[in-house]
Amino acid sequence: MKEIKAKTRWLCVISLTIFMVVVNGSCADMGEEAEQGVQALADYGCRSCHTIPGVQLANGIVGPPLDFWGSRSYISGTLVNNPDNLAIWLMNPQSIDPATVMPQMGVSEADAHNIGSYLYTLHADSGDHVSIRGFTGHAIMPLPHSGH
Repeated sequence: MKEIKAKTRWLCVISLTIFMVVVNGSCADMGEEAEQGVQALADYGCRSCHTIPGVQLANGIVGPPLDFWGSRSYISGTLVNNPDNLAIWLMNPQSIDPATVMPQMGVSEADAHNIGSYLYTLHADSGDHVSIRGFTGHAIMPLPHSGH
């Protein structure tokens, strides 16, 4: 019996080690610009209005959640979602939509591109799993579909 428990513990240690290498390896693959984008999202206070996967304390509900950003077609419902347009939006949202409630935060061009580099790592794959910094989450339950 002790031998079985020891083998079980050893198997758990190996499994957890492999899991950590996979997750940390995926995070390490995130580019420097995307890493700086995570910091910029925190520095500019984006997390106070938006829910942003991978950004600590980013659970705001004033603005739209930014999950699946890389899978979205439009920015603010009118602007084609691509890195250049996102940078323009982040630096001066009123130039795109004068009625937007998103404030102009003084985002620099470099920070806007870094924020975009991170947000474009967030996308939905065909299995309804969130991909955050390279980890597709296939080991976790799929997101529930709304009845709307």
